[in-house]
Amino acid sequence: MNVILTTLNAKYIHSSLALRYLRTYVEEDFPCTQIREYTIKDPASHIVADLYAQKPDVIACSVYIWNVEETLPLLSMLKKVLPNTSIVLGGPEVSYDTRHWMERCPDIDFIVQGEGKVRFTICSPPCRGASRCKRSMA
Repeated sequence: MNVILTTLNAKYIHSSLALRYLRTYVEEDFPCTQIREYTIKDPASHIVADLYAQKPDVIACSVYIWNVEETLPLLSMLKKVLPNTSIVLGGPEVSYDTRHWMERCPDIDFIVQGEGKVRFTICSPPCRGASRCKRSMA
């Protein structure tokens, strides 16, 4: 299974430690997990094109107060070009009021509450064992 962990950072010089922790934790179950980071200033079309090219089974987005408004439109665009890809959200901005976010953006398949490393592994068992795998370093 090809899993992408992604976020929109505030600046290019920032990187998400949360994505790296999550990848380390889930690599045994999902060895094809890769990280893709962008900034809130990157054009949405470039982000969607890059993610589309990876042919992901799952896209998991880390959502914060500084990137929520830029992330939500991307999800709709991604679901149009990758309708069979599961979209998972986590992070402090979406985990406290999941009903609101699921209603606001129906393209979200799952929202992870609590510690992402445990919850992400629990919400993904049906996808384990898929054969497609493409690994990249981040």
